[in-house]
Amino acid sequence: MNLPFLERLAEAGVSPESVDFVCCTHLHVDHCGWNTRLVDGRWVPTFPNAKYVFSKAEYEHWKGPAGRDGFNAGVYEDSVLPVVESGQAEIIDGEGRSAMA
Repeated sequence: MNLPFLERLAEAGVSPESVDFVCCTHLHVDHCGWNTRLVDGRWVPTFPNAKYVFSKAEYEHWKGPAGRDGFNAGVYEDSVLPVVESGQAEIIDGEGRSAMA
């Protein structure tokens, strides 16, 4: 999807650099497709200073065959893996401690 969500955030006074926490409840494309943006032909985290929190169960599920087929095809490679490779992902199993604490 090509929507002006960054422009809308800017109108609200929020820059991508000011976001410090992204919690993905699940990794369907309509919920994590905003994690990255295409810059010079490669996917990079949209929020360069944020810690992105992913459920381990979701992460494991979508990095496998499910992430390559069907409606969610490719979402792992373009919206999750670049965040993991940048070192910004925190993958939690079950209950995680609150990042707000």
